[in-house]
Amino acid sequence: METVLKRAGNFVWRGVKTTVSLLASVYQKGITLCTKEKAELEKRLDRSAQLPQWNITIRPLTVN
Repeated sequence: METVLKRAGNFVWRGVKTTVSLLASVYQKGITLCTKEKAELEKRLDRSAQLPQWNITIRPLTVN
């Protein structure tokens, strides 16, 4: 786990270094996004024409 966190912490995308943290909590099952939240998320996804469910580029949110 430590190696993975260090490796992910070294990623750089368009000159911006990643921020990595471990989430130790357990996700609850059955929680979904509402239609409005899902639409906002979909705006950041670029789906492949050949493999739309498997080949997705996610544009990260810019944090100032």
